[in-house]
Amino acid sequence: MTQTLLIINSIIMFLFWLAGIIVVTPAYNQFVQYGGSGRILPGLTQFIVNFRVFFVCVPIIWLFVSFWIYQILKNKQADDQLKILLLFSLLSIAVGFSMLIIFGIAAILPYLLIGVAG
Repeated sequence: MTQTLLIINSIIMFLFWLAGIIVVTPAYNQFVQYGGSGRILPGLTQFIVNFRVFFVCVPIIWLFVSFWIYQILKNKQADDQLKILLLFSLLSIAVGFSMLIIFGIAAILPYLLIGVAG
């Protein structure tokens, strides 16, 4: 059961990354791919657009962290295992939502003309 929960946490992180990619794609399409604006993108948006595919490293790293947590959990008692699993699950969701929020902010900045040289 422990392995399953840790794998699910890694899958959750991958889904958050995928959702972030979906969130930033409209901004990428409008401002970069089709170049309809001719403006310079805000720094955060430019960073996310340039490295959005490389952010897949976050779920991959999360998979390795899950394996490390599993190694730690093997030597713990059941109560401690449950506490650590719950903490790791909450951390997975918090990091995933943070990543999604950052992608979302990067996606809306060009539309709001925040940080854009006019």
